[in-house]
Parts: sequence; C-alpha cells; structure tokens
Amino acid sequence: MPSFLFENIFQKIESKSLISPHDNILIALSGGPDSVFLFYFLLYLQKKIDFNIGIAHLNHLLRGKEAERDQLFCKKLSEQHSLPFFTDWIDVKAYAREKGLSIEDAARKKRYDFLLKIARVHNYNKIATAHTLDDLVETFFMRIARGTGIFGLKGIPFIRQEGNIDIIRPLLEVSKDDILNYLNKENISYMIDSTNFSERYLRNYIRHNILPLFLSINPKLKKHILNLSIQAGEVETFLKYEIDKNFNSILMYHSKTERIIKLDIKRLNEIPEFLKGFILRKGIELLSDSIGGIYTEHIDKILNIIKYSKGEKDYFLPNDLRVKRTYNYLFLYKNTPYIFKERPFFKYKLHIGKEFHLKDIGIHIHVFSSSTVPKNCSFDIIYKLPYNIFKEGLILRNRQNGDRFNGKKLKKIFIDRKVPRYLRDKIPIIALDNKVLTVIGILGYKQKEKLKNYVLVGVKFERGGILWNELWKRSLSQKKRFKKELDN
Repeated sequence: MPSFLFENIFQKIESKSLISPHDNILIALSGGPDSVFLFYFLLYLQKKIDFNIGIAHLNHLLRGKEAERDQLFCKKLSEQHSLPFFTDWIDVKAYAREKGLSIEDAARKKRYDFLLKIARVHNYNKIATAHTLDDLVETFFMRIARGTGIFGLKGIPFIRQEGNIDIIRPLLEVSKDDILNYLNKENISYMIDSTNFSERYLRNYIRHNILPLFLSINPKLKKHILNLSIQAGEVETFLKYEIDKNFNSILMYHSKTERIIKLDIKRLNEIPEFLKGFILRKGIELLSDSIGGIYTEHIDKILNIIKYSKGEKDYFLPNDLRVKRTYNYLFLYKNTPYIFKERPFFKYKLHIGKEFHLKDIGIHIHVFSSSTVPKNCSFDIIYKLPYNIFKEGLILRNRQNGDRFNGKKLKKIFIDRKVPRYLRDKIPIIALDNKVLTVIGILGYKQKEKLKNYVLVGVKFERGGILWNELWKRSLSQKKRFKKELDN
C-alpha cells in the first residue's frame, strides 16, 4: 500500500517539475535517516516516472570506524537494489585547515565537488540531496546568526543549477519528525551520526537549543519560515534583473581563466545603496561559483573600503578570494592574476619605421618621421620629440629606481596622478640615458619652442588590455592637444 506521505511529497514535487521521465539521478546517500528516506521515496517514485538511479557516498574521515560503518551500509543498500554505487573519502579536517574554513563549510564544499565529479563522469543530469524542512529552518537561523542579507532568507532552494546538472531537494517541505515516524513504522534501518549531538557545531546548537524555544512560542514556526523563504526567493527573482543590469554597467573586465573581475568605483557609487552589496555578491559568485563562506560583514568591509579608503587597499576574503581597491577600480580575484605580477625590465632602442608591440600589456608603439605621417592616423596619442635628441639614441623601457621627470621623482608623479601600483612597472617610458622624456599615457615631452625637425611616436592601446582603461581614458584629454601640435 503506497505511503500517504510518499504520495503527498510526489504531488508537491510534481508541481515543481523536479523529476522528469528518463532523468539520470544521483542520490547523495549518507546513510542517515533523511537520505535513506529519500532513497526509498525515489524507488517508490520510479513506479510512476521512468528514471534511473545511482548512489554516491563520501567518507569525510571525521568519525573513524563510525564513518566506515556508514560507507559499508550505503554500499550494501545499493547492492541489495542492484544500483550503481560510487564512493570516495577526503580528509576534511586537513582541507579545512589549509583553506581556513570551518569543518561544516569544508565538508559541504568537498561533498559537492565529489557529487558533481561523479555526475559529470557518469552522465547523471540531476543530483538529489536529502535536505528537509528542518535543514531549511536551521540554515535560516544559521545565516541570521552569522549575518546575512535579504536573499540569505530564501534558505535552501528546491533546485539549483551547476552547469548542466540540476541539484534537486525533493524533501524540502518534509519535516524530520515525519521522516523518522515513517522509517520506524516500516522498520527501515538507518545510521546515526554521533556528531549530530555535538553542540560545538552551530547547526546542532540551533537544533537542540534555539529551535525548541521558538517552537514553544509557535508550533507552526517551520511552516512560517518556509513561506518566508519562498517569498524571499520571489523577491530575488524580481530584483535579479536590476542587479544584472547595474552589474553590467560597472563591469570593466572579467577573465574566467585568470579568475579576476574589475569594477568601476565611480559608477558603483552612482548605484542605489541598496543594490551595492548585491553587485559585490554577484561578482564574488562569478569567481567562486558560490557565495558560501561570504557573509554580510565581508560585504560591509568591502563597501567601507570603497567609501572611505582614499588610496589603494587590499582585503582578504574566505575561499582564497582577494579584493584590491585602486584609485578608480575595484578588483575581485583569486590567486595572483598576471596584471598584478611584476613586469620584468625591458629596454628597446627606438628607430624610425620601427613598431613595438608589447602584447602582454596591450600596447602598440610606432616611430616615424614628420614626413611619413600616416594619412589616416588612428593612434590614441602621438608624441612629438626633437629630431636632434632622437639622434642621440632614445630608448623605450619601463621605470627604474631614481627616475625623475623635470626634476620630480617619477614615483611621486605616479602617486599624484593616481596611477595604481600594479601599473607603474608596466607603463612604457621614452628616455635618453637616465633622463625621462615621456611617460606613455601620462606625460609628454615639454618643448620650449616650436619644432621644425621632429620625430613622432604613435601609441595605440589594445581595447581590453592592461593599460586600456587606466591610460587610454587619461590620454583622451591629451588627444586634442597632440592633434593640434601635429597639425602645426
């Protein structure tokens, strides 16, 4: 006789289209009561919908023999029903220490890494996890305790996408009490995780101490939090368009391979205050595929850096994320992208007719005489230099210690002009011996009188290159003046 509880769950998930015919579903089976209940529910559901099942279990190496017992239990359960079984183990404690994460966050990350790997390799299009209504309520309180924004109130979604794989939670409206009552009534075995009784974990402390107090005030608390979670999800959907639109308006650069995002601070400050935090969260999520481990306190810190820091500032986030605020831009990144690495010293002798393409920093420099000026000049800047100085042997290089321009230290000029530190070793300089004549995109040669014989240096910035946003915009204000000089 079909369980009334199973039928009730089926009707709810049918309306949400969580499971379709011909799906290949990988069940995250821990051996605990929730995942065992999910296992039997999906076996029951196979009689109504034609789909395939596989089982995956990860041993976190946190509970010694008990964890081995759970692993063996899951293996035997899979064999009893002739289902594919995938298992592995990971030292979660070591990983948590290495990454500076809590045990809970580290376990969650490695568990999903494992499940997604198995799903991709063995062509499962969905992963079913046994999150229940109690898990949603506990997560709600955990987020409030740690600090969360309005979207954090939506709790655990029924479905979320990881590339081409859906992670589904068919039991999200089912209470723990209903699950235990069913399993005990049907004499179905399951494993007990002894760490669930340890109150050193925040989730357990909330489960055993906080929730009972609230439930004593209102027994319908779990249902109310579920409704609030659903409403928060609807608000998120409504605001998502505004968030995406504003994010795209301030995004200057995004590299998936280098894991870096560059945002325009001026434009960010023009956005309504309410949306700024969501903009930052979106950028972080693009880099990490998740906002896990990032809380309101982290977002507030970044916003304060944007608002109150006048110069440059670095800030470290969890999950190997970093924030760098320069004068005009905010960078979110992982590891050390190329643009923040030191540029090796370069030095080239200038010759008429010679073109220099510094590909790694995205700039073309072309030297030509006044008699060979291109008719359709498309350079961003053209510098005019006396021919007699050129004959003495000009060089193109990056800066070196002691450089000065008209007696002023180049370092001081960079600070005054708000040129960020990461760019200073990458900006090409035209020099005669140790005398700096021109700093590309920043300073031009100062002639005392009108030149009759001169050499021209044309500069073209590659769109999207390292120097593009920082120097090309600066050069716009100079462009008319240089064009006027050229016409004369």
